[in-house]
This record gives sequence, structure tokens and C-alpha cells, in this order.
Amino acid sequence: MGVTSARGLGAFSNHSDGYASGSHQQFHKAIMMIRNLAMSGISVVGALGIAAPANADQYDFISVLDNNGVYYYNISEMIDLGKAACRTVRTGGTIGSVDSAINLLTRAGFNAVMDRAIIMPAAANTMCPDIWPALNAHNQAARDLLQGTAPAN
Repeated sequence: MGVTSARGLGAFSNHSDGYASGSHQQFHKAIMMIRNLAMSGISVVGALGIAAPANADQYDFISVLDNNGVYYYNISEMIDLGKAACRTVRTGGTIGSVDSAINLLTRAGFNAVMDRAIIMPAAANTMCPDIWPALNAHNQAARDLLQGTAPAN
């Protein structure tokens, strides 16, 4: 399977290093926290609001994936998958719709928790910020479950 890279698209700004200085540090802090949570087995979809550029788009989405080691075969298909995940969450707007989006990513071959933990927030930040309430609710429910404070069914 080949790997496509969109590095060099200048995703976060027109700066030569590709990042706006303030968001660069916040972004990397957020990714490190997500990785630490993923390694401990916590559901991290939407765990943190990763800094996104003011006018983010699908190429910013790809840049976030590239900069964080998410591999994919085709850039157009990856953009479509990110949009489909957004649409899935947007349609339901619930914790269950976030689970459906995660399943969509898994069926597309993103079986690693770390990949899904990068893809979902990247899509939310760059293409569909309106899904953050559902992502945050999903993450809170996962934390509650792990802490034993989830409501009984």
C-alpha cells in the first residue's frame, strides 16, 4: 500500500515552517496528551480541542494527519472519509453517532486507536467544528465509565 503525503501545503499559516507560532505549541501539547490517554486505553476521540487555523479546510485536515503519522493510501479518499465522519456525527449529534463515526473509520482500515484519536479531532477542527459538542459528550461518557460514575442503564 502506498503512502500519500500532503506535507508542505502550509496548513496552518503562510509561515515558512507551516505553523502559526502560538498554535504550534498548543497543537503539540494536545497531541502528546491524546497519545498519553490513548496509551492508557481511554477513549480519546474529541479529548482535546487541538488548535486549528481560523480558515481551516480539507487540506489542513490532511496536514494534521501527515504531521502526526496517520498513513493513508489516497488523499481524496481520506478527505472523503473525514467528511463522512463529520456527516455521521452531525446526522445524529449524539454519543451513538460518534461511535458510528469511529466504526466508519475502523471499517476503512484505521484499526489503531491512535489513528482514530487523531482523525476525529482533526476532522472536527478543520472541517466540521460543529460536531465538537457530540465529541466532548462522547469523551465525557468514556471518562465517566472508566471512573465508575456513568449513570446506570
